[in-house]
Amino acid sequence: MTDLTARQRGITSLLVFDLVNEPFDPQLVELFEGLDDRHFDGLLPVVPVCQGIPEGLDEREDLNGLLRLMMYPKRDAPVQASAMIYLAHELFDAPWGSEEARWDKVTDTLLHQMVHFAIQVDALGGAHPFEEHHGEHFTAECNRIAERAGWGPVRESAEDVSPNLDSAGWPDNAIERGTG
Repeated sequence: MTDLTARQRGITSLLVFDLVNEPFDPQLVELFEGLDDRHFDGLLPVVPVCQGIPEGLDEREDLNGLLRLMMYPKRDAPVQASAMIYLAHELFDAPWGSEEARWDKVTDTLLHQMVHFAIQVDALGGAHPFEEHHGEHFTAECNRIAERAGWGPVRESAEDVSPNLDSAGWPDNAIERGTG
């Protein structure tokens, strides 16, 4: 179960757009807000969403997207952080068959990155330690959303987990196996 109090505490330590140095896409920020309302009860701070992943950030687990959370500790003050979500150019450039299919893939990728963000916000709020990649807390949040949406569950990433059950492939693999 999501600790909404921790999520709210985590939000109070974030600087939302204050430290943005890159151009963001207003249409993607609007999509973020809609997904936040639908899947996170509007509890996430709105962050910039950009098309393209900057050079030098290529070492990542998910080739389609990246959450970048930067911490700014201050002596005798709460930690402050800035966050940005980057979506790979390939999501927008690849031939998906239709514009609707393209936006479905963009939406799924953004939702995946938003789960990473929600888990980091919860960690900032003290709900659990910070977590990298597709661990216990990430998987629990994916399954919380999937249950509400009527999608199939996923498992924490591990070598023995098949790709169609691995949270690294969420939400695409959960939607495909879902009932809703």
